[in-house]
Amino acid sequence: MAWAAGRTLGVVSQHQFDPAARFAHKAVAAGQLTSMLAELARWRGPAHHASGT
Repeated sequence: MAWAAGRTLGVVSQHQFDPAARFAHKAVAAGQLTSMLAELARWRGPAHHASGT
């Protein structure tokens, strides 16, 4: 959809299907969004890294 609208939409995240990413996709496809930059900090504490997951 973004490509057909002449727009590029990229999501580099394990959360590409979260509501915010879906919202951005729909807005681009509808021609309602011309530019956007979103940066979300996702912090995991030492216990997560120690668990090896």
